[in-house]
Amino acid sequence: MKISDIADVSLGTILTRVKPSSQYDDTVEVPFISMQEVSYVSGGNIEDKPEVSATTSILSSKKDQCAYAELNDILYGLTQFRSVIVTEDSAGKLVPSNLAIIRVKSNEIDPGYLMWALNEGPCSKESISKMIQGSTVVKMVNISFLRELDLGKIPKLETQKKISSLYQALLSREKVEKEITDKKTSLIIDVLNQINIKGEN
Repeated sequence: MKISDIADVSLGTILTRVKPSSQYDDTVEVPFISMQEVSYVSGGNIEDKPEVSATTSILSSKKDQCAYAELNDILYGLTQFRSVIVTEDSAGKLVPSNLAIIRVKSNEIDPGYLMWALNEGPCSKESISKMIQGSTVVKMVNISFLRELDLGKIPKLETQKKISSLYQALLSREKVEKEITDKKTSLIIDVLNQINIKGEN
């Protein structure tokens, strides 16, 4: 089953088309979803946690023409090959054009399962690389290619939810373990600095 069979797939906002060209333009500041956020939340790079929500200035007259994330959308990084589910925290944020918006149109598809399939399952970066013959490095996928990705045989909704739940738990555990490791490292460094100071006296 192709992604286009179960979801609408569209490109995010091309920012150069909505950004002001003059300091006198009427603008508005809007929050947007960054690739850094997608990479961190999806488990692609838990070393690079976003500190604050990213914002950008756009033309007020273009605000209604932009693409915004909706709850339970899947956002897919076209160059990072990672996806995330839009939560209440990120719903309503502007989606830039380096992300694709995958909006599930069937109640028989769990968004969390689709996220797993894109990140680790039949549509992962490794699987995509194997699909493209003669190419050892895939730098980017386009919207048309994404729509045609084959998910294979999709299990029953109950099984999808089980996979989704376990995958979300895995991602959460990895982030917690990273935070614990960072705190331990910080404490050890503090102790070493204290030992060094005492040794100088």
